[in-house]
Amino acid sequence: MAERKCFNICILFLVLLIHAVGILLFCKGYLLKRIELHQYSDCSKPSLSTLNHVLAKSTGESCNGAPRRFKKAVWLLIDALRYDFMVYDDRLDPNPPLYRNKMPFVRDLLLERPQNAKLFRIYADPPTTTMQRLKALTTGSLPTFIDVSSNFNSYTILEDSLPNQLRRRNLNTTLLGDDTWLSLYSHLLTKVYDYPSFNVKDLHTVDDGVMHHLLPELAADDADLLVGHFLGVDHCGHIFGPSHPNMASKLTQMNEMLKDVIPEIDEDTILFVFGDHGMTPTGDHGGDSENETSAALLIYSSRSIFCGQEISQRAVSQIDIVPTVSLLLDIPIPYSSLGVVIPELYLKCPDLSACIHQTLGDVKDEFQQCRQIYKGRVDEEFLFVLNRNARQIKNYLDAYSDHSNDFPTTQRLHLQKLLDKAELMHSSILVRREKDKYFSEQPLDVDLREDMEECADLYYNFMYNVRDLCRQLWAKYDDTSIFMGIVVEILATLVTLLLAFNSREDRTLPLVKFHFLLPSIFMGGILSFLCIWYLGLGEPSSLTWSLTEIINWVAELLFIAVNTVSIYITFCLMKPTYAKLCSTLTSLGPCSSKKCPYSYVLAVFALVVMVSYSVTFLSNSFVLYEFSVALYLNQVLLVVFFLYYRHLCVTHASNSRNKRVSQVNFFLILVFMILIIARLSKLFRVCRDLQVDCKLTHFTLSLPAAMEMIGFFGKCVRFLSSSLCVLCVPFCSIWWVWKNSLVNLMSSFQKTFLFLIHPFVSGLVVVHWSLQSYETYASVRLSHFQHVAAARLVYWLSLVCIAWNILAILRIRGNNHSNRLAAGDDVNKTSIIFVSWLLVVLAVWQMLAMILNDALALGGFLMLAHIALYTILTALVWKMEEDVGLDPSVWFTAVCWVVMTTMYFHGTGHEPTVPSIRFEAAFVGMHGEVESFIIAGLLVGFNTLGSQVFHALSIPLLVLWSHSPGKTSENVTRRRLMKFTLQLASCYSLKVFFSLVAASIHRRHLMVWTVFAPRFLFEAVFFGLSQTFVLVVYSIT
Repeated sequence: MAERKCFNICILFLVLLIHAVGILLFCKGYLLKRIELHQYSDCSKPSLSTLNHVLAKSTGESCNGAPRRFKKAVWLLIDALRYDFMVYDDRLDPNPPLYRNKMPFVRDLLLERPQNAKLFRIYADPPTTTMQRLKALTTGSLPTFIDVSSNFNSYTILEDSLPNQLRRRNLNTTLLGDDTWLSLYSHLLTKVYDYPSFNVKDLHTVDDGVMHHLLPELAADDADLLVGHFLGVDHCGHIFGPSHPNMASKLTQMNEMLKDVIPEIDEDTILFVFGDHGMTPTGDHGGDSENETSAALLIYSSRSIFCGQEISQRAVSQIDIVPTVSLLLDIPIPYSSLGVVIPELYLKCPDLSACIHQTLGDVKDEFQQCRQIYKGRVDEEFLFVLNRNARQIKNYLDAYSDHSNDFPTTQRLHLQKLLDKAELMHSSILVRREKDKYFSEQPLDVDLREDMEECADLYYNFMYNVRDLCRQLWAKYDDTSIFMGIVVEILATLVTLLLAFNSREDRTLPLVKFHFLLPSIFMGGILSFLCIWYLGLGEPSSLTWSLTEIINWVAELLFIAVNTVSIYITFCLMKPTYAKLCSTLTSLGPCSSKKCPYSYVLAVFALVVMVSYSVTFLSNSFVLYEFSVALYLNQVLLVVFFLYYRHLCVTHASNSRNKRVSQVNFFLILVFMILIIARLSKLFRVCRDLQVDCKLTHFTLSLPAAMEMIGFFGKCVRFLSSSLCVLCVPFCSIWWVWKNSLVNLMSSFQKTFLFLIHPFVSGLVVVHWSLQSYETYASVRLSHFQHVAAARLVYWLSLVCIAWNILAILRIRGNNHSNRLAAGDDVNKTSIIFVSWLLVVLAVWQMLAMILNDALALGGFLMLAHIALYTILTALVWKMEEDVGLDPSVWFTAVCWVVMTTMYFHGTGHEPTVPSIRFEAAFVGMHGEVESFIIAGLLVGFNTLGSQVFHALSIPLLVLWSHSPGKTSENVTRRRLMKFTLQLASCYSLKVFFSLVAASIHRRHLMVWTVFAPRFLFEAVFFGLSQTFVLVVYSIT
C-alpha cells in the first residue's frame, strides 16, 4: 500500500509540474517587461551649433545650455492625493463626501495669486503602487506589469534618476518621511529623516515626523531637492476609505501644513505638491481605473511664473515632472525619461493683456492642450528647452534600439524625420534672429512667430509620438512563449482529464507500460521540433550564453520534456479510456429500466457545467460578475443533486415508503439551508470597477470604517453576530464528536485541544476584535505586547494543534499497533484520522476568521457551514449509491467543490484584482512596522486565498465522512480520495486553460489589464496553491 501511495503522490506531483511549466512559459511571454539601460545623461550642450553660439555669452557653465531658474525644488508628496481631494467643488450637495473641500487654502491661493500657483491633474501609468510611482517620478520611465511584484520588496534603482543626477552634479537631496526611498536611493540621499511606512494602521507617525523637520529644512540652505513624503492620507484610505471623518481630518491637516509652508517659499525655490496616485471608493489602489490613476499637482513659487489661469482642468502625465524639474535646476534629464516638459513653467507673458483666463474646453489630448497653452507665446528660450528634452529622448531611443529590436524601422525613420525637421527649422529661426541687429529688442514678426510655433509643434509631436510608441511596444508580447505555454497547457489539461477519467477505486492507474516509452520520446521530439522550427526558435544569435539565452534554452528543454511525458501518459491511457467509454455507452442503452446508471448522466452534466463555466472567462462581462455566475451554478447543481437523490430513493431504496419520504425531506431541508447560506454570502462580496450596479455593504469594511454607515447600535449587533459565530463553532464540533461516540478514540491531548483549547482560541479571537474596534483607546491604555498578545496566542495555539494532529495521523499511518485500536481495525483507524483532521481544519478556520476581521469572518462562517452541510449531502448520496451498486458521483462533487471555492473567494470580500487585496491583513497580530516580509506575505496570502486553502484542507473530511463501516475498506477510501483529487485537478485545469486562452485572445483588449490578465494570474495562483495543498493533504492522510 505504501508503494501505491508513493505512486499516486508522484502522479499528483507530475500533474502539478506539467501545469506549472505551461503557466510559466505563458507568463514568460505575457507579462510585459522592458530593458533597463544603466546609462547616464551628462551635461552635453544642445545639438545645434547655432544654438551653442547664441547662448555662449549668457549661459556660462550652464549644463543644459540655458540658465538655472531655481536654486531649490521642494517636493511635498502626499501619498494617494486624488485630484478631487485638492480641487474645490462649489456644487450645492446636501450630502457631500466627507473629503470634499477640506483644502480650501489651495482654492484661495489659486484665486488670489494665479501668477504664482497652478493646479494640474496628473495621470499615473498603471500599476498604481507606491514603489512603481516613485520609480516613475524619479526616472521618468514607464512601468510594466511585471514591476508590481516588487512593490513590497523594493530594490535599489540602477537606472538614471533625479537623485543620481543631483549627486553627479555635487548637489544635495534631503528626504523626509516614507522609508521606501531608502531601499531605492539610500546611496544617493544626502540627509534622511525616515519613518516606517508599512504599518497602514499608523496614520500620524510619518506625517508628524515630516512636519517636525519640514520648516527647519526649508530654512536651511543645504538641499537642492527637498522631498517630504506624507503617508497619512494613503493609510487612512486603506483603513477607513476616502469618505470617512478621519480622511477629512487628514486632508485638513495637509491644508494647515500648506498654510505654514507657502509663506516660507522664496523666489529661488519652486514647490511641487502632488500625489503619486489616487484611490478607489474603498481606499485601495494598484489598478488602472480613473480614481486610481488621477492625482493632483500644485506648483507654486513666490516668483511670477504663470500667465493666466485655466478654467477647465489641465492634465499632464506624471512623468512630465522629471524633465521639468531637471531643466529648472539645470541638471541633465535622466537618461531613461520619456517625460515632456510642462510648458507653463517656461512661457512668458509679453504684456498684462495676456494674463487672462484661458479655456481648454473639452480638449483631452495632451498635445492639443499644450498647443493651446503655448500658442502665441513661443520664444527662443522655450525652443531651447524643447530641443534639450527632444534630444534626450532621441538618445534614449537610439540606445534602447541598440539593445532591442522592439522599435520598427519605419516608425524610427518617421520619428527621425520629425526631429530632423524640427531642428532644421529651429536652426533657420536662430539664423534669422541672429542676423537681426537688435536681437534682444526687436519684436518678432508674424511669419517668424508662426515658424516658432510650428517648430514647437514638431518637437512636441516627436516627443509624444515616442512616448505613445513606447507604451505600445512595452505592451508587446512574446508570442513564441505564449504559444508554447498554450501547447503545454493543452497537453496538461488532456493528461489531467485522462488520469481523472481512468482513476478507479478497484485498481491503480495503468501507467507502467515501457513499450510506449520510445514512441513517446519520438513523438514528443517531433512535436517539439515542429513547434520550435515554426516559431523560429533554437537559433541563438551568439554563443555568449547571456541570461536571456539561457532562459530561452531552459524553456525549450522544458517544453520538449513536458511534451514527451504528456504523450507517454496519453499513449498509456488511450486503450483504457476507449474501453471505459464503450462500457459506459453500452450501459446507457437500457435507460428505461430502473437500473439505468444515472450517475454517468450526472457526471456528464457536471462536466458540461464545468466547461460552460470555464468558457465564460472569454467574456469580460462574465468575469466581472463571476460571483453571480458561481452563485447561479451552485443553485442549479444543488437542485440537480436533490433530484438525483430523490430518484435513487424512489427507484432503488429498499426501505419503507415513509422512511424514503423522510430521507428525501431531510435532504431537501439541507438543500434549502445551503441555498439560504449561499444567498447570504452576497453580503460579503466587494465591488470592483465597471460593476455599475454593485453596492458595498458595511460587512466589507472594518468596524471603525463602518461606524458612519451603521452607527453604534449596528456596530454592536455586527460585532456580537461575528463573536457568536466564532464561539459556536468549537461547541458545535464538541457536540458532533460526542454524538458520534468518537471521544473514546481521541488521545488525551486531542481531548484537550477539542474541549479546552479550541473554545479558548475562539475567545481570544473575540478579544482581538474587541481591541481592534477600540484601537485608539487600546493603544493608549495597553502596551504593544498586550495589544497583540491575543492574536499571537491564536497563532501559536493553532499551529501547535495543527502540528500535533498531523503527527498523530502520521503515527497512525505508520504504526499498525496502537492502544486505541486493534490490529486491522480500519473503521476505528479511519475515524481517528477523521477526528484528527477535523481538529486541524478547525484550527485553520479560527486563524482565517481572525485574519478576515470581525465582519468578513461571518462570510468565513457561512463557508464553513456550507462545506459541512454539503459534506453531509455528499455522504448521503455516496452511501445510497454504494447500497445499490453504483459508482459514486465523484465528478459531480468535484465540480460543485470548485464552484463553492470560487463563490467563497468572492464571499469573503475578495476580487481577482490587485486593488482588492487586503494588505491590512499583514498587521493582524503585529504592532508597528512589520519585521519580516515573509510573515506579512503569508498573512496577506492567507487572507486572499483563504477559500482555496480551506476547501483544499477540507477534502479529506468530505471523503472520510462517507466512509461506510464494514462496506468501504480503507484502500477504497484512499483510492476515492485519489480519484476525487484528480477530478478536482481536471476542473481547475479547465479554468486555468480557458483563462489563459482568454488572456491570450484579448491581450489587445481595452480591459486586458483590468479584467483578463488579473483573472488569469489569480486563476494560475488558485490552481498552484490548491493543488499544492491537495498534494500535501493526500501525502499526510
